[in-house]
Amino acid sequence: MDLEDAKHHISEGTNLCGRVGMYGWEANGYSSLAETYFEMENCRKSREYYDQGSRILREGQIQTSWVRLFQLGMTRCGVTLGESVANLESLRAIPSRC
Repeated sequence: MDLEDAKHHISEGTNLCGRVGMYGWEANGYSSLAETYFEMENCRKSREYYDQGSRILREGQIQTSWVRLFQLGMTRCGVTLGESVANLESLRAIPSRC
């Protein structure tokens, strides 16, 4: 199995989780897609999936500690793309907002 196959299967599972209301697992699926795209060196798509997963977690107020992980992933993508410098102070403040 290559990354293209993995991407396809993870995407199908993620969509199914969303359709049946398993939103925590849906968000985790988006995290897996984000990591897969990052490995494929597509940081823009990776960041989009981290953002989707983060939004699900925030809106559903589930797995709030994972929001920080998703934000770290988005920051990693931005740094890799040369678009941003990591603001570590804002990342440290996240647990107090969860």
